[in-house]
Amino acid sequence: MSPQDEDLRTPSAKKTRRLSEFTSRGGRPRKLDDQALIDLTRDILQKYAKPGSKPAVVTVSSTGYASAGGRTSANDKSIVPSFSLLAAPGSIWADNPDLQKEICLPSFRRLLQQSFAEFRPGHRRTDICTRCECFWKELIPNFRRDWKKAQHDLKGIYPDYFREYPEQFADVVAEAAAAWEFVASHSIKNKLARRAALSQGDQLQLYTFTEAPAQVLLEGRKNLLTAYAWHMLAARRQQAVCKKLMSPTGLLLGDTLVIFDWREKIRLPVGPDESGAMWHAQQKLAISCWGCVVIRHSPTSNAEKPELLQTNVLYIPDSGEQTAMAANFVLDQLLSDVDIHRTGVLHIWSDCGPHFRSAENLRHRCINLCKVRRQIVVVNFLAEQHGKNILDGIFGTTGLKKGWLGQYARTHNIFNIPDIVSAFQWGAARSSKLDPGGPSWLIKAVEYGDNKPMTQYFLKVNDFKITRTYCVLFKPMPLGQFLPNMYNRVFSDSAASRAIDGYRVKTSRMDVLTPWKKPYYEGEKDWEKPGPAPGNENALTRKFDSQHQVRAPPGLMPVRSFDEKAAAIREKSAKDLSRVLRKTEALKAARAEPERPQQQQPQKQQQQVQQQTNTRTTIIIRTKTTTTTATTITTILATTATTTTTTTTTTTITTTATTTTTITTVTPATTTTATATATAPTTTTTIAVTTTAASTTTATTATAPTTSTTPTTSTTTTTATATATATATATATATHTQAQQQELQRIPHRIPLIYFSVAVVRHGVFFTPQVLLFLLLLLLLLLLLLLVLLLLVVLLLLVLLLLLVLLLMLLLQVSAVIKLYNSRLLGTPHTTTQTTTRTTTICTLQQRGL
Repeated sequence: MSPQDEDLRTPSAKKTRRLSEFTSRGGRPRKLDDQALIDLTRDILQKYAKPGSKPAVVTVSSTGYASAGGRTSANDKSIVPSFSLLAAPGSIWADNPDLQKEICLPSFRRLLQQSFAEFRPGHRRTDICTRCECFWKELIPNFRRDWKKAQHDLKGIYPDYFREYPEQFADVVAEAAAAWEFVASHSIKNKLARRAALSQGDQLQLYTFTEAPAQVLLEGRKNLLTAYAWHMLAARRQQAVCKKLMSPTGLLLGDTLVIFDWREKIRLPVGPDESGAMWHAQQKLAISCWGCVVIRHSPTSNAEKPELLQTNVLYIPDSGEQTAMAANFVLDQLLSDVDIHRTGVLHIWSDCGPHFRSAENLRHRCINLCKVRRQIVVVNFLAEQHGKNILDGIFGTTGLKKGWLGQYARTHNIFNIPDIVSAFQWGAARSSKLDPGGPSWLIKAVEYGDNKPMTQYFLKVNDFKITRTYCVLFKPMPLGQFLPNMYNRVFSDSAASRAIDGYRVKTSRMDVLTPWKKPYYEGEKDWEKPGPAPGNENALTRKFDSQHQVRAPPGLMPVRSFDEKAAAIREKSAKDLSRVLRKTEALKAARAEPERPQQQQPQKQQQQVQQQTNTRTTIIIRTKTTTTTATTITTILATTATTTTTTTTTTTITTTATTTTTITTVTPATTTTATATATAPTTTTTIAVTTTAASTTTATTATAPTTSTTPTTSTTTTTATATATATATATATATHTQAQQQELQRIPHRIPLIYFSVAVVRHGVFFTPQVLLFLLLLLLLLLLLLLVLLLLVVLLLLVLLLLLVLLLMLLLQVSAVIKLYNSRLLGTPHTTTQTTTRTTTICTLQQRGL
């Protein structure tokens, strides 16, 4: 055992002294230390809690997790998974009479701080991704529901259907894929076993009416889950690359990183005292603000000691439009205001908004940046609805709530754009004074002019969709008169890229001048839409089909793990510490200089800075070896043939986390008790968690038959008892037959014929007398139909023959009339035969009335 693990098992000297002093006291023990009360409180809190999005910083106590506030040293702090309470502590206490009998409300609040610091007040989540929310709240529950129903139906026909089904999966996507693969291949892998265990009717019922529909449904669920998980993975990939470029070692020497975004519109007017008229005006008057962060290496930076310079830019345009034309305009203004080197690569990052990812923006990056500057330009986009970056923190620092605008508005009125510029410059001056080594600021108002340009330019590509890529690369040609080379990298971390040929610049010219205006946005209400159904295609499924060949980096998952969240907290703590040290050095340098009357700080501010200087916070996570023994369901299935099957499995999962010298994670000393009782073949779950030395585990199993399942060890014992009498056997058979008839009644009337044919061919079902009689009747019906069709064909032929004879007779008569007419017209002599024929013809015509 390492010294760090030994330190985890042994409390610190200070904590041991405090515990010994507490135990040496006399009198009645404290109510807050009662174990029964703690267990009751934990059960109640779990009903009102959900997993939190961020870990909690706490201290380990003898009864649980205590709050880490006050003068807690950094060595005693720990980072553990958190839970968000869905109700206020007062409401939880008021809704539980059992808790009210044991403890009062103030004591309940103290108990939460002393033993349940991981349960934090819940907050509303805003501006979240609707697709990720659909993944967690609709797709996963719908898959669980359909999969549970399919398992129930399949087990009802074939109890041993899931005998070889795995029970542990990495995530829900892997589970859905495994479920579909298992159902799709079960009929092939277990053909002989199914034929031996099931009757012909059961085989037909299993495959045609239960297994095939379940396979189609599971395939649709699997495809949806895979596409949505790919969306979350794409978001994490892009965020990881952007974060890497912001580090000194990630950004190469000579390269420049530019991140920009539009902030939420600033509502005006605001001031120290706001009247009702001002409040109503805020609903109509909104000012846009374009923010940008430029990161590049300093002149003294080198490979051994890289150093970055950061410039924060805030542009306040005179128009409220947030379009691609406006974004290109302010980006050109940035290139003229900030000295950005033309050597190296220019990395441009933004979100996937239509004002940044469009054909008009691509033309601007291709011509105005790559061709004109003769520089390699990499255009990167963050994933849809995952565009949070460093600018969101800057916008919060400069915002109206607790930022520069809000602080400036306490003493000044902000009525127009110059007032906003003054407020931002005031805040930037304060920030630079407190942190001289921090980022520099560029704040100015931008004027677009009266009218928009009459000509717009777009980049058109035949076989390329910009909405299905997150990274586009432009390389200038050696000769400046040619268009740059364009490459589609799909993801920013992908080394491979596909050349895009045949793109062209398209021009659109307006007939009249259009002035700049303030548009409004009326978005679509996505929250009112139902979730996608199985088999539906949308942008994510099509994007997955287009991008899944680009492999993600190994080890990167769609959802951050707890270790990654803890690492993020460690990194943030290190940054905070470096900032505190930098400010301390700046204060020391300022004190070393001769004091000037106009630069003296107030006494209160000096005390505050001194307190910040003397306070250094270090968060330490203690990680120890945690052994978890999970004993899940024990079930006894009794079949009608008096066969008892008992499956017993025990799983032991051992997780060992590494221990660092800076941060250590301590698993909580928890007490877990799970008790379940049933009177029929039921499911009982008993979970025992082994944690630190202070943990206590109590497990009570059920009196009913139980089943324990684990992927490592599986023991199956089958005992066939022949003690049943003939009457019991007959009764069981009748019951089984009646159940089959009831199941057959529930079969849909319209049965696909292909399912029946496939079932007969794949399973070799032998026909019973009833089936043979049915097939014979079906054959006779088919023969009768063929005979009727044959008679109809013969009748049709006879009718056609009769019509042909009549037509020939009519032609003969017409020919005779024509000859008679010709003979009369010409007056030619006739022979005896001709005369006789003529006389006969005339008589015939007279008889017919001609």
